[in-house]
Amino acid sequence: MFDFEEIKAYIFKFQPEGIIIDTQVLLLLLIGDYDQSLIGNCNIISGFDQEDYAKLKNILGLFNGRKLVITPHILAELSNLSKQAFKVRGEKSLDYFQSIICFLETAKEESCDMRSFMGMGVEIIYNYGFTDLGIFEIARLKDKKLAILTDDLGLSVYAQQSSIPAIKLSHFKHQITA
Repeated sequence: MFDFEEIKAYIFKFQPEGIIIDTQVLLLLLIGDYDQSLIGNCNIISGFDQEDYAKLKNILGLFNGRKLVITPHILAELSNLSKQAFKVRGEKSLDYFQSIICFLETAKEESCDMRSFMGMGVEIIYNYGFTDLGIFEIARLKDKKLAILTDDLGLSVYAQQSSIPAIKLSHFKHQITA
């Protein structure tokens, strides 16, 4: 999906259960919700800016009332990358992790059986990794009832080629908000 109108049409047509948020986009959301001034100063989300955060909030607003989904793989990446980002920030580290815990209370964790990766072939596993393939598999099994929100070009193209709804955040960079 490449614009706000496509997202609205998807929501209207398929009435999705929610949206799976990939790690980098989730980090932007959580860091921005915690302290927007960190967006331009945090190495783990250095490719994003305040405008990206605003677009992300608008996209998620379109899914209002629907579940925000994460996977165990995303949770592990979130923890590891957050520790790196807040390694030298002292008290802010604990406050930020408390904000993650508050988010997790509202999020839905879904997982797929690791055996679902076994039939994919080593090249696909190598190219996309377990986190992205877990996201892909969960969305695939939901039959268009769960969209993927990512900024990973490879994942978004792979999903779209398989008719899985995918939203790439950077496609919204210069669009007017819906």
